[in-house]
Amino acid sequence: MPQPIDDTIIAAVKKAREDGCPIPGDDAGCERIANVAARRMRSFARRNPNVSAQRDPTKGLIEQLEPEPTLVGPLAADYEYLAGEILAGVAKKAK
Repeated sequence: MPQPIDDTIIAAVKKAREDGCPIPGDDAGCERIANVAARRMRSFARRNPNVSAQRDPTKGLIEQLEPEPTLVGPLAADYEYLAGEILAGVAKKAK
């Protein structure tokens, strides 16, 4: 059974969209991204103990959302920005 998506992650994705990030698209896209990010963050320590916390969600978003992840090109910077916003939102809530 899927775990509920943290509203903080959805809010961070929507904020990135409002700030001009082209990745999220509509509200359904925001929820899909939040779901991917939440799953990736929950499994981070088990999968990649030696990878940076921002690079891992970036990679996960690209792998799950792009039809050809190896051809993402300049959009990689947008995915990195989006992952950073998600991580910042989660860190802010944790404080």
